Amino acid sequence: MTAPQSIFLWEGKVQLGDEPGIYGDAAYSGLSLKFPVTIANINTAAPVDDVITLNIYTNAVNIFGGYPGHKISVFGYSENPKGSYHWKETLLATVQMKDGATMTSIDVQITAFQQNSIYISLQIDIDTTVQPGLYDDFIVSKLDYATAKSAVYAKFGFQ
Repeated sequence: MTAPQSIFLWEGKVQLGDEPGIYGDAAYSGLSLKFPVTIANINTAAPVDDVITLNIYTNAVNIFGGYPGHKISVFGYSENPKGSYHWKETLLATVQMKDGATMTSIDVQITAFQQNSIYISLQIDIDTTVQPGLYDDFIVSKLDYATAKSAVYAKFGFQ
């Protein structure tokens, strides 16, 4: 079996951390960053389960020994079944970045769905178990994905 090819979603330069301007050519987002992603079926007539692997590319990730590290979470959004026209956010997966990481992957199980799209978000949070002022400042530079069965595809943003 050959490894699935990754597909581009986003590229840029965003600094996370507690010292704005350390990376002068990067946008500064503070202690957290959240990207919206839409997942759609390749074949809407015969949807199947799949696994989507989101790959987050980073630079200058430093994690102090004994601390858990920066957290990456994926949330799903669904209509509230009570018919109130409100939506709810549900945690689907989480992973901690490793010291020196240049790419961190997170797998999300996608259950077959009939509707046109499902909505997820990828959130990156600075490790705040470290004393303020000593938070790691690092760069998020790219987001891409691969799927296990090529049954779904992803689009950046909610569409």
